[in-house]
Amino acid sequence: MENHSGKGYSEIPGLKILSAAQKVVTPLAVTLLILYGKTEKPFLLIPALVLGALAVALWLTRRLYEGDLYKKAMRLADDGKHLEALGLLIRAEEAWALNEAHSTPKTIANDFRHLTEIVTAIQSQVHTLGGNLDIERMTKAIGVYVAVYSNKKNLVFGTHRLKASAEAEIMSVNAVFPALRGQLRATCQELYKAFGGWCTQPSESAGA
Repeated sequence: MENHSGKGYSEIPGLKILSAAQKVVTPLAVTLLILYGKTEKPFLLIPALVLGALAVALWLTRRLYEGDLYKKAMRLADDGKHLEALGLLIRAEEAWALNEAHSTPKTIANDFRHLTEIVTAIQSQVHTLGGNLDIERMTKAIGVYVAVYSNKKNLVFGTHRLKASAEAEIMSVNAVFPALRGQLRATCQELYKAFGGWCTQPSESAGA
C-alpha cells in the first residue's frame, strides 16, 4: 500500500509485530506437527504443542482486538460520531484475520461474512459523512470465499479439503484479494483525512 506522509491507520501500534509473529509461529508449529506425525519422534512434540498454543494465543489476541474495535465503532455510529466510527472501522478491517484457532470451511465462511459486515459498515459511515466508496469488487471477492466454503459439495468427501475446481476458484481470488484490501484501506484513509480526521490512536471517546 502507498505510504502517506505522517502516521496513519496502516500503522496500528503492536499490530505489525503481532502479524509478524503470526507469520513465523503458525507455519513453524504446523511444520513441527507434520514432522512429528511422520517420524513420531518425542522431542518434536513438546515444541510443536508450545508453538501451537502460542499461535492460538496470538490469533485470539488479534481477534479480541478487532472485535473490540468493531463494537466501539458501532456504538460511536449509533451516537452520531461517524468520523470516529470510520476511524475505528478502518482499524478493525486491518486487524481482521482468519480463525487460526479452529480453521474449518464453516469458520472460514463465517470469518469472511464478518469481514463483509466491517466493509459495509465502512461504506455506510463514508456515505453518512457525505463521501462515496465503491466496495463492489471487494464484496464480490468476499462473496466467492463465502460461497465456496459454505457449499459442502466443494469439499472432498469426508474431509475439509477443497476439490480441485473449488481450490482453483479460491486461488484465483487469493491472487487479487490482498491488493483489494490494500486499495480499500488506502482509499478509506484518504477519505478519513478529507473528512478532517487523521490520528494514530483511537480517540478517548471510543473507549466509552
